Amino acid sequence: MNATDPVIPQSDPIPPAPGMAPAPVEEPVSVTDWLITYLIMAIPLVNIVMAFIWAFGENTKPSKANWAKAMLIISLIALVLGGCIAGLSFLLAFSGSGSY
Repeated sequence: MNATDPVIPQSDPIPPAPGMAPAPVEEPVSVTDWLITYLIMAIPLVNIVMAFIWAFGENTKPSKANWAKAMLIISLIALVLGGCIAGLSFLLAFSGSGSY
């Protein structure tokens, strides 16, 4: 900073407008909660049910709900791609069986 640089005074932050409350800060999901979540997700069939409960339930923290929605989307994509690959494999395996 040079002696000729203008000094800009620091001002206090602008308070919210009347009637506008600041957004509440959500409590983060704890490490223990994430460990339990991943253990539950390792149980077949229970993981699908719990993913829907966490994704669309009212008592779930927003970060966990977003994670559950992303997991459902990724699972759906994997299911569709797996079905396409299985179908193509089946077609390729049995497409030349009548030519011998």
